[in-house]
Amino acid sequence: MAAFDELVDRIRALPGFEQFHRPPDWDQLSRAAAHGPIAVINVYGPACHVLLLHQPPGRDRGEVDVLPLDGVTEEEIGRRAAAFRTATAMLAGGGVLGSERRRQNGVLKDTLRWLGRCIVRPVLTRLRVDRPRQGRPMPRLWWCPTGVLALLPLHAALLDEADVYTHDRVISSYTPTLGSLLYARHRPAPAPGDTSLIAVAVDAGDAYPRLTALDDELTATQQLSARRNELRDGQATPQAVLAALRSHTHAHLACHGVHDRRDPSRSRLLLHTGDLTLSELAAERLTEAEFAYLSACHSAAPGQELVDEVISVASAFQLCGYRQVIGSLWTVEDAMAPQLADGVYRALAAPDSPGAAYALHHAIGTLRQHSRYGDPLFWGSVIHSGP
Repeated sequence: MAAFDELVDRIRALPGFEQFHRPPDWDQLSRAAAHGPIAVINVYGPACHVLLLHQPPGRDRGEVDVLPLDGVTEEEIGRRAAAFRTATAMLAGGGVLGSERRRQNGVLKDTLRWLGRCIVRPVLTRLRVDRPRQGRPMPRLWWCPTGVLALLPLHAALLDEADVYTHDRVISSYTPTLGSLLYARHRPAPAPGDTSLIAVAVDAGDAYPRLTALDDELTATQQLSARRNELRDGQATPQAVLAALRSHTHAHLACHGVHDRRDPSRSRLLLHTGDLTLSELAAERLTEAEFAYLSACHSAAPGQELVDEVISVASAFQLCGYRQVIGSLWTVEDAMAPQLADGVYRALAAPDSPGAAYALHHAIGTLRQHSRYGDPLFWGSVIHSGP
């Protein structure tokens, strides 16, 4: 340990590395809300609360409000998260019918209703964004859940009985920590002429349902105006995909994802002849990486035992350099994937596109109008992480 501390001190003595391995100070953290408020939700024992970082108009620094979550306990969140995970697995699997399907759907909706009543609505009310904003842009809000709450979709909380969700009031993004959000904002986005996309599509899971919509999903990515390459099926080995990630700013990966709840470090993407693991991704440092769209089930889901560490495939992509990541908390229906991807890339390709969070929000809004995919079981799984 002494040798490690000595090495850290030597690094901090180098010009520009004075803050190496230090947590952000308040001067840095106070600027985190410059683009919108951040709700850090502390889940601990019987007294859960929200640290609401926001920047009042005319100020150049943020302020913190402490918002107690009356009656919300870590035990109840854990119980509801476990029931919700079971419900989404059974419903998305498609094998549950009749009364059992109705029961699990009731669990899903009851959980979203509880999230809205006990956690999301108090936050939106404190920020005064709990009502429609006719004629005004929809505000951004970053969620930073901790503990078992990271398993639940705050962006899809049900706010009232008229099917009004968080999605109808704010554009939601997620961040594992304030530091990671600050770091992502510090890195500049690539110039439009410097963007490039690698599109990966592989159905390599013999033990998993066939991915029948890969061609349509790859077609959706063609809307982005960028240098573009593809890796299909037998070409998409782990080695080839890693090499492609190093030479492209944008990545779209359509494949099977495996989520290991008890050991999330073993979660992975299934490619041709092998897997792309979290450890391989975490070892990369992709300095030009900008945007990754992970069209793979459970790609943004944290583990069951180590939820505080926010270990997921999506977080591994952020760790290795991607500023913006789209991933899923649970299973995404194969037939829905091209429709959502089409909406995202159509919005990203627009001349006045404001970015990935807005693109996903707009695409989900279009998807919700679909007779089948309007249910949060479908659209509620997909989240944006980043600035």
